[in-house]
Amino acid sequence: MRYNSLMGLDQAPTQEGFKPWRVEIPSATDKKLFASIDLKNPSKRVGEELPASVYIEDEGRNVLLDFGTLLNPPVSFIVDYDHQYNYELRTVMVSSSIKSPRELLIVLHEMGHIKVYDEDTDLKTQVEQFPFGTPVPPGLPDPVLTMERRVWAQAIQWAREMKKTSGVDLFKLFQNNDELMGWLRMAGLRTYESRGVVEGTGTFTKDAQVEAFLRAAKDSLGDEVKSGIDILRKSETETGKKMLPDF
Repeated sequence: MRYNSLMGLDQAPTQEGFKPWRVEIPSATDKKLFASIDLKNPSKRVGEELPASVYIEDEGRNVLLDFGTLLNPPVSFIVDYDHQYNYELRTVMVSSSIKSPRELLIVLHEMGHIKVYDEDTDLKTQVEQFPFGTPVPPGLPDPVLTMERRVWAQAIQWAREMKKTSGVDLFKLFQNNDELMGWLRMAGLRTYESRGVVEGTGTFTKDAQVEAFLRAAKDSLGDEVKSGIDILRKSETETGKKMLPDF
């Protein structure tokens, strides 16, 4: 199966259209560090897909951390239209239009889905039974929201481990923890919290941090946040429930 068919698209990004991504990222030491996404083997494709590598390297281009090895067995990466994952194929799709180094946390998030499913097959079964957009039986905690919270927690845990092992400090991409919490929710978690709000079984978390983040970043929101805003505004129209703070 073509990976990008999961996205409802007919064509995968082309090798010719892909531009390797390398950006300096904050370091916990005085060393210069870079995050890189490049084609793993530019002369080959996996079917119609572009195999890629996601890694941290130093100024001399020495690889300090290959993201794929954070999982055992390792995951592979391909370039696609959005950050996604495929559990059965142990593959993470990395957006061909990645812009902000903050999106590395989203890549870790997608990897986290695979780790959580490796460790909790019961949760995987529940998520498949009650996917986002379908009612959850009374008394059953929303399995999708449970999964998303665990996956974000795993992404943050990996970020902490990376700071210790390779010196990369993704937390410095944010002014403080409140900004991280606001961004994290608008990059995806708040969308999944919305089901409980609509059904009257849950509430939004970290509302003050979300509002402060949106107000402060109003004129410089990344695509990952704009996408979350669009989804929540559509939900407001459809349900009549308030999904976003005023900003």
